[in-house]
Amino acid sequence: MKFAGHTPFAAWQEIEQRGLLAVEFMPFVRQQISKSDLLLVLYHPELRGGLIEMGIAYGFGIPVWLAHRTGERVSSSALGCASETIPYNTLEELARILRDRLICYENR
Repeated sequence: MKFAGHTPFAAWQEIEQRGLLAVEFMPFVRQQISKSDLLLVLYHPELRGGLIEMGIAYGFGIPVWLAHRTGERVSSSALGCASETIPYNTLEELARILRDRLICYENR
């Protein structure tokens, strides 16, 4: 499935579908991130694992877009890895913003 010309990789879905063990999934995710052009993180205040993936992408020099609900407290670690922050109020608004930004990103 493509989104504005991009193919998303949802780590948790891939891990679940492949039945990867705990010792297998981080090397797998790291490899997938290394081949990516962009990491999009949908932030939640209780997010833990996603911060690891953000750090991996940051280390590879891959842009990290951090989407969070407007007014939500975002960790300084997440903000430090983000090349862009995307505040949103509704999922519909987030979808519109992402569609517009991904089209611009593709045409850069």
